[in-house]
Amino acid sequence: MSIDNIFIHAGDDANRDIHLGKRAVYDLFNFMLPKLQTQLPEFSDEFEGQYYGEVLSISHVSAEHFPLVADFIMQACDEFDSLKPHKAVLQAALQSDPRHKQ
Repeated sequence: MSIDNIFIHAGDDANRDIHLGKRAVYDLFNFMLPKLQTQLPEFSDEFEGQYYGEVLSISHVSAEHFPLVADFIMQACDEFDSLKPHKAVLQAALQSDPRHKQ
């Protein structure tokens, strides 16, 4: 895999494509996939498929489920050294997503 970023959201006014590095993306994907499979299975297939298509994205997650997915990302930031340096920028991107406030 050559993915080194996560696509947080797309909208008319904002796109957030956060560069993380390959190891951080790998750790984030492997942390999130089992959580999505058990807690939000309706989103796990697309998340996994996009990853194998070399895109790590949560843009397909509904506003209703966005807070849980954002929480998964923050948990991963606390758990993996590869993600710790990116925690602040990820948190800011998640909080700026229109789905965060809904």
